[in-house]
Amino acid sequence: MKYKDPLTGFDFLGMQDVSGFKFGMVLPLPALSTRSSSATVNHPDKRSMVNENDAIIQIISPLKEGGGWGGIVFGQSMVGSLMIVVWPASSASSLSAKRDLKPARRDVLNSPRIATTKTASGVGLYKDAPLTFSQIKKGTFANESHVVATFVCGGCVGAKNSFS
Repeated sequence: MKYKDPLTGFDFLGMQDVSGFKFGMVLPLPALSTRSSSATVNHPDKRSMVNENDAIIQIISPLKEGGGWGGIVFGQSMVGSLMIVVWPASSASSLSAKRDLKPARRDVLNSPRIATTKTASGVGLYKDAPLTFSQIKKGTFANESHVVATFVCGGCVGAKNSFS
């Protein structure tokens, strides 16, 4: 599905699940031009895409009682594939007990991971290729209901175990 993020203005291609989980991606223009000569992508900030190995990624994941995480896997199987995981920087319990009229906005953390087994103990940091994450601040936040992470994933296109 194609959607325009109202906070960043980016036109994403992605998917949405009935749970509210949403994933979108903007590939760099050089990578798109090699796949389709008619493809165009709206880049409000062309400086965000510094080379053909970068992608703009957005992950929106519902939270339960202000906590939890969301993630995507770049492969047919979780085991052995690059995963990107996002979560709120602080738990809902650490928020002020006093509720404002506006929901509290929290910072978001993200990390590359790789699973060696199908259990939580088999997940470690991804170290097969150098990756960088540069958050796009106006499209990244967490509140009580969702974590929203929008970032440039440097090196994600063409990385070992990625979606090249």
